[in-house]
Amino acid sequence: MRTIAAKEMALALLFALFLLGPAVQSSAGFTTFQGDNQRTGNVSGEGPDEPNLLWSTNPTGHGYIGAAAAVSDGRVFVSNWPDMTFKGELGLACLDVKDGKLLWLNHLGGKGGASTPAISDGKVFVGSLTGDIYCLNAENGETVWNKTVDKNPKWWGVASSPLVQDGQIYVMSFSDGAIHALSLEGEELWNLTTGEVQPFSSIASSGQRLYFPGGDPALYCVNASFGDLIWKASADAKITATPTLWEDLAIIVTEKSIAAFNASSGEEVWKAKINGTMSSPAVAFGHVYVGSDDGSKGHLRCFDARNGSLIWAVEVSGPLKSSPLVVAGKVYFGTNIDAGMFYAINALNGSVVWTYPANEYIMSSASASDGIVFMGADDGQLYAFGSQPKGLIWEGEVMLDDKSLNITAVSGKTYEINRTTALGALVEACEETGMNLSINDSLYDLYGLQVESLADYRAAGDRSWRFWVNFPQESMPTSGPDFVDLRDGDRVVFYYADRRARPDEAPRLEIDASVLLKRPEALFLTVSNHPQIKDASANSTLNVTLVSPLTASNLSSYDLITPLLDSQKRNSFYFDILLIK
Repeated sequence: MRTIAAKEMALALLFALFLLGPAVQSSAGFTTFQGDNQRTGNVSGEGPDEPNLLWSTNPTGHGYIGAAAAVSDGRVFVSNWPDMTFKGELGLACLDVKDGKLLWLNHLGGKGGASTPAISDGKVFVGSLTGDIYCLNAENGETVWNKTVDKNPKWWGVASSPLVQDGQIYVMSFSDGAIHALSLEGEELWNLTTGEVQPFSSIASSGQRLYFPGGDPALYCVNASFGDLIWKASADAKITATPTLWEDLAIIVTEKSIAAFNASSGEEVWKAKINGTMSSPAVAFGHVYVGSDDGSKGHLRCFDARNGSLIWAVEVSGPLKSSPLVVAGKVYFGTNIDAGMFYAINALNGSVVWTYPANEYIMSSASASDGIVFMGADDGQLYAFGSQPKGLIWEGEVMLDDKSLNITAVSGKTYEINRTTALGALVEACEETGMNLSINDSLYDLYGLQVESLADYRAAGDRSWRFWVNFPQESMPTSGPDFVDLRDGDRVVFYYADRRARPDEAPRLEIDASVLLKRPEALFLTVSNHPQIKDASANSTLNVTLVSPLTASNLSSYDLITPLLDSQKRNSFYFDILLIK
């Protein structure tokens, strides 16, 4: 008995120390539901102050997104599942965090899923509609193993979000309300059945103890190593969401209330009445944030985490099934209504910071990493919101000759364009700077080629890459940049904005065009001082830095005749050289 008591005391101390840690660092990624194994929904770092859509994408062109995304190592992992058409590819998609580009797709048995992935040690763990939990290689999406944990998956499958810690994986099967513990190789170690639970029910962990909803209904606390029951506390109705752990409290939501229990003993500490949903509580600043379903409307409520007193409540456009996420003093979530809305709410006073219309049902919860907030919706899109890029991205001069170049659009089709067009100038600038560029040809017959992404910013929402030649003296072009020819001395601005913005108020590239319609027989160039120049002779090969905008490709047909040096220039910083064809 003494040994057990000492062990329990040590575990309690470790538990308290663990829960007193800071919010999860968003720069480290977002690798599990609600950001950490305590499911606090509290992420440090920056969050967007405005509804600036960086990009949105439907990974497969079909389906709904009902789960939250996970983020790790510059990649976003998100599941989708069938829409009402029951058509198209579905599964777990891996996207590039910069622009939403699809890197790989695993079909998860063909039906996709609604489980938020967990990322650990280069592996992705996620549930599927087939009733299996999958382990995938995070780099290439290949299935490492899959294990059936729910033999009666019905419509939902395994929508529970896996929890990974200390070499074990924990996940729930909703049809029997069972918690399953598996090894990293997929071997089932133990399970405990409680009766059917809400399909999205997941597990919270303090380290040595696991907390999860049971079908009794009750909140269960078990030993993480062997599944031994430590305590269970009866709930006043069906538990509808995943428990949240904060300091010495385990907080649950039922169909009738939100309640906090002592995490060590299971004794109820406080309870408040709400119409609970699958919206799991978030905890930050000593406050608990939770959504509700109040008929045609919903509310985000803020309670004192210590005593359950209501601090504020804000009415939103519809019921909340999305779990709130707190980032940089703002609470992010969506509303589950046909005209669903993404929200950012001031975490301290409940005022609305911004909204963004998805115009679809939103069941997905938010995730955040490196200043970007990700949320999904029933249009199948994953939306990425972040800070608007500001100011001048690049400014410079490019030399354009009368040759043509080939450019391949994202469709795979290749187009031949003139180098002396606005698009030719942009291609030249990107080649010189290494900036990424992708081209869209979906409206080619109407407008020509369009810039889809440039310098890591992709057309999204009402913001896209536009261009203007000699702003503001000349009018804005009405055709694509591949059809607008430049004259020597023209300045073309490519800017990222909506239709109403001015080029000089937006993130932009400003390109000065030096147009050579016919390559001259001789060129006089200024170069940086270099010791080799002093001893150079005709037909020499020089390693020099050009002060003028010419690139090596522009000079491929020219030969050095002689450095133009005189006694006055031999010690100067710059030299003139003569090149001829």
